[in-house]
Amino acid sequence: MTPIEREDEPVSQSDNFIEELRHLRETAIWLPDPDAAEAFPGFRGIIGIGIDAHPVAGAEVFVRKPDFASRVFTPDELAYCRRLSELQDPPLSYQRFAAHFAAKEAVAKALGGLPGGIHSNWRDIEVMRTEKRKPFPKLHGEALQHAMDIGVSHLYLSLTHLPSFSMAQCIAFSTEVNTSENAVNKITT
Repeated sequence: MTPIEREDEPVSQSDNFIEELRHLRETAIWLPDPDAAEAFPGFRGIIGIGIDAHPVAGAEVFVRKPDFASRVFTPDELAYCRRLSELQDPPLSYQRFAAHFAAKEAVAKALGGLPGGIHSNWRDIEVMRTEKRKPFPKLHGEALQHAMDIGVSHLYLSLTHLPSFSMAQCIAFSTEVNTSENAVNKITT
C-alpha cells in the first residue's frame, strides 16, 4: 500500500515519499510488455508507457561537467537548459536538466528499451518544444529506427517539476493497424 492509500496517516514529502519515487524509478512498468508487438502485431493503441524521476540536485553534474553534458544532450537542449540559469536556487537550469534527463529515460522505457542501451544513445532522444512550449521527443538514429520497427506513430511527453525532483512520462502510441492474415490469426487464436 502506498502512502497515498493510507487513510490513517497523513501524506507528506518525507523519506517515505523519496523512497516511493526511487522505487517507482527502479520498477517502471511498460505496457504492454516488450513482446506484445510480436504477440499482437495488429494491435492499435498504446504500445508502451515510461516514467522517470531525476533529483534536481543531481543535475548539477550537467552544469559542472560540460563534456559529460554534451554527450547526453544535443546543442539545442543544452542551450534551452542553460537559459535563465541564475533565476532560482537551485538554478532553473538544474530543474531543466533533470527534466530532460528524466524525459530521455521515460521515452526509452516507453519504447521498451533501445538497441545498445540508452547509455550509448542519449542524444538519439531529444526533448523539443512546440511554439506553445509543449514538450515533445524528437528521435534520431537508432532510437528512431527502433520506434519505427515496433510501430510507434506518436510519442506523448509530459514533464513536471517538484522542488527536489523533476519527472517525465512518455506514452508510445500506434495508429497503424496490421490487417494481414497472419496478424488477425495471432489476435483471434
